[in-house]
Amino acid sequence: MSVSARRLVAAVALTALLAAGAGFGAAQFVKSPADRAAELKPPAAGPVTVPVSRGPLTSTVVTRGDVGFNDTTKITLTPGIGGPGVITGKVPKVGTTIKEGMVILEVSGRPVIALTGKTPSYRTLQPGSKGADVKQLQQALDRLGYYSGDADGVYDAGVGDAVAELYRDLGYEPPAPAEDRAGAEKAAEDKLKAAKEKLAAAKKSLADVKAGPKESERLSAQGQVDQAEAELKQAKAAKPQNKAAIGAAKNRLAVAEAQYDEMMDRYKGSAERRAVRTAEQELDEAEEELAEARDEAATPLPQNEIVVLRGLPRRADEVPAKLGGTVSGSVMTVAGTEPEVVATVTEAEAELLKKGMKATLELPDGTELKATVIKIENGEDDGKKITLVPNKVTAAQAAELRGANVKVTVAVGNSDGAVLSVPSAALFATADGATQVEVQTPEGGTRMLPVRTGLTADGQTEVHPVDAAGKDLPEGADTLAEGSLVVVGR
Repeated sequence: MSVSARRLVAAVALTALLAAGAGFGAAQFVKSPADRAAELKPPAAGPVTVPVSRGPLTSTVVTRGDVGFNDTTKITLTPGIGGPGVITGKVPKVGTTIKEGMVILEVSGRPVIALTGKTPSYRTLQPGSKGADVKQLQQALDRLGYYSGDADGVYDAGVGDAVAELYRDLGYEPPAPAEDRAGAEKAAEDKLKAAKEKLAAAKKSLADVKAGPKESERLSAQGQVDQAEAELKQAKAAKPQNKAAIGAAKNRLAVAEAQYDEMMDRYKGSAERRAVRTAEQELDEAEEELAEARDEAATPLPQNEIVVLRGLPRRADEVPAKLGGTVSGSVMTVAGTEPEVVATVTEAEAELLKKGMKATLELPDGTELKATVIKIENGEDDGKKITLVPNKVTAAQAAELRGANVKVTVAVGNSDGAVLSVPSAALFATADGATQVEVQTPEGGTRMLPVRTGLTADGQTEVHPVDAAGKDLPEGADTLAEGSLVVVGR
């Protein structure tokens, strides 16, 4: 056979083979109506199972909350005598820490000083003022180191001196007393000066007298007495005696002795001592008057120059006051220095919460902070409002947190270590109130197993195998173990 004939036979054979293959392939896709019906029938029904898990469970309440600062207080100032003042300095920035004894604002060149207390400032405190607000001021001045007297609620010169020292340390002139009180103090000071001068003169006179007479005076007076005695003796010795001469001599002696005694009496200082006692009494009276005048003229504390706040330090949260502006309405809002988070939960979630529970705050940047629930109270509508405080926050974090909205996760329960858990859908309640799970056997069948349930979290429920009497059974292949398949549906 020639080459051309052989090629022709091969081509015919290949064509026949390809045709046969095509027919076989086509036959695989061509099915009868019966075959198609058989393929579309649903598979035989069987249980839907999931494996039993082992691990710790944590039940949580998750919500979102807004960050603010606790105990906010708006500060308004009392107008001075000349009406609303102009803000001239010391305007704090938002976030500034307000401490006791600090100037929080300067109005018309005068300071507004922050003090701690419960009684608000409602009057100017000055000498003679008495009451709880004075006692509160004394305690504040004591804390600041300016006053060490009794906190008796009486505004006296000691309190005024402490106030004056505080003002000077802050760089301001102390408030001046009323003009009439200042004038009374000056008059009392002049009277005391005069009393001191009078007493000094009286004491000098007494000292001069107590020094005694001059020697010449004493000798002269004694000489007169001696001469009179000699003359009397001579008159008595004369013969014959002259009664008239004797009488005259006696008189001269009596006069000399009287003159001598009078001279010596002058130097006993009786009158000078009386003068000293009188001057001393006048000095005591002048000192008492000056003390009273000074008490009345002591440095006052004007009502519009202090702000009393409950608890310091605080944080300047909002500061609408502007340099050069007029004092009107609230000049600033202060709050506690620690941030707090306020969130809303449902009534059902609130039932799971208690004060003191630990929580996690997730900030917008993903940072997490630990926190504690401090308050649970009624909220709007049917919900509850919870308040939490971060456990540790830096000053920078506190500033960044202001006004933020954060994710709040409160842990309401934790399992005791790793436990077995199943989806809550796997639990079945029996007529007598027991709980069971349906466990798939290795042969493909199922068996019912009583269980004791524990914590539920994220759709999983803690389970422990028990017998019919409710007594715990050991975990294992014959009861329940990690990886066992439980039925959750069909």
